[in-house]
Amino acid sequence: DVSKAHRRTAIPDKDQKYMVVQLTDEQGNPEYWVNLVHTYGVASAQHYWGRTAACFVRLQHYLSGEVQYVFVFVDDYSLLVTLNNPMALAAHILLFVETYGLPIAYHKIYIGYDETYVGYTTHLKTHQLDITEEKKVGLKQLADSILPGKPILFKTVATYTHRLAWAVQVLELLRAFLAPLYAFLTGQGSNDKDGKTKIRTPSALVRFCVFYIQTQLKRTPSQSSDFRQRIPGTGATDAGTGDGRAGVGGWHGTDTTNKWNVDWFMVPVTPLTHAWAYVKDNDPQRFIAALELLGDVYYTEYIAFKYPGYAGTHYAPATTDNQANSYIITKHYTSTFPHQCLVMELVDRLTRADLYLRVEHRERTHNVWADQLADL
Repeated sequence: DVSKAHRRTAIPDKDQKYMVVQLTDEQGNPEYWVNLVHTYGVASAQHYWGRTAACFVRLQHYLSGEVQYVFVFVDDYSLLVTLNNPMALAAHILLFVETYGLPIAYHKIYIGYDETYVGYTTHLKTHQLDITEEKKVGLKQLADSILPGKPILFKTVATYTHRLAWAVQVLELLRAFLAPLYAFLTGQGSNDKDGKTKIRTPSALVRFCVFYIQTQLKRTPSQSSDFRQRIPGTGATDAGTGDGRAGVGGWHGTDTTNKWNVDWFMVPVTPLTHAWAYVKDNDPQRFIAALELLGDVYYTEYIAFKYPGYAGTHYAPATTDNQANSYIITKHYTSTFPHQCLVMELVDRLTRADLYLRVEHRERTHNVWADQLADL
């Protein structure tokens, strides 16, 4: 943490005239003070300090090949280094910092495998990401006001939503449950001038999402998907409609030389089993993208049952011919209906199985088996 970072850069002589502050002395006479260095809150302060901070980042890479990454957020630095001799490297960096003239808040220095940085907690050995307990307490306090379902300040739901939008940068699966919260804010006029003071009653769907999110925040965070191994084999899903009927299908296997060597499933979609697919003109084709997401839900359930020993350490591969759905599953988010409901269902099944799903887009001509299953 750099002490008074923004005041470490001088103001050019030609710009000092813009940094004059008028005060009054004890006798009531005006005094004029000129800032010769930048002050936090002034736009130019971050511009010049940001460039200075970036110079320090580049110098670290020039000085040592053992520095893998250097992150900087305003005045906070985080360095990822190799395990060769981290303590000696830390001493080398601090010696350089002192020579460089960058004053460091030494009581905030931490070296280890677990790191707290700008509200996020990183576990380098277990590859787990989380938010700090302090941030969780703040979310819980807001949730305690939302869950009873009584009229509350609209600002409470807005604040909870915005804080959670920050948290899901590392708690990526929970992003799916933001969609109903954003819909509530939009429907209630989040841009109104009286937004901070108006009273609203959170909907049942909002309260359900908040309850689910708070429940998941109590869990031990899962291993990041970036460090998970691939479950053996490959698979695909698809949906099909025609003649007023619909179905979803998929397969998975390690030997793909013949379609009879893989496990497969086909689920009919009827007005009795999936009524939502027929609400628009009694035509399930109107929800074909949502039906293809439904295929991914069933595929996830199959993988969880077939490979229980891979929970927490692996991800399941799959392909689809719907490119938009591959983006939705990668982000774990969509604002459209009923897609958002299916994504929330998919995320819940992934969470219970402690799995991740990576769906890649393939052209329809390369998705023949799943297409045939969906049309059975």
